[in-house]
Amino acid sequence: MQEYEIELILAILSSFFIVLFTTPVFIKIAYIKKLFDVPGEDRKLHKKIIPSMGGIMIFAGTIFSFTLFFPADQVHDFKYLIPCAIVLFFVGVKDDIIGTAPVKKLIAHLIVAFIMVLMADIRLTSLHGLFGVREIPLAASVFLSVFTYIVIVNAFNLIDGVDGLAGGIGFFVSMHLEFGFIWLATKYMVYWLFQ
Repeated sequence: MQEYEIELILAILSSFFIVLFTTPVFIKIAYIKKLFDVPGEDRKLHKKIIPSMGGIMIFAGTIFSFTLFFPADQVHDFKYLIPCAIVLFFVGVKDDIIGTAPVKKLIAHLIVAFIMVLMADIRLTSLHGLFGVREIPLAASVFLSVFTYIVIVNAFNLIDGVDGLAGGIGFFVSMHLEFGFIWLATKYMVYWLFQ
């Protein structure tokens, strides 16, 4: 097992245990400070009050662990991801506590999208033949990438009304992408070996 694989496993395990042991404490604090979601809207399925902002512990545990254990030679994209995650985190916390105007949320999402697209240079550069399009011009690539970031962030934001739905869909999408990437890598490796 390579060193960076051990570091990633340590990051995953430590974030899991941090969240596991700190969430009950946060739930107590949420009840004391009356930080809970009250049923009432049509889209809410729960019948009793539920402590809100449990994502704080997940966010804190994940950022702490991955910052501590993330392989130093692969940190180039991670340094842009952390500020973007912090911006989205504080917008989400404010929205949970007192609400946030849609325009302000959109501005925050645009800031995050432009950091990831222009500074980190993580953007769509090709459609790989979809609709007959291969390479995308720079301006179209920036626009399409920013649009994609905003759509994905808001899609997850809109499905958080049911407990576990956003996390569950996120997990299944991640697994689907992981196996898809493994399949593609294997396919291209076999193609390259037998060229």
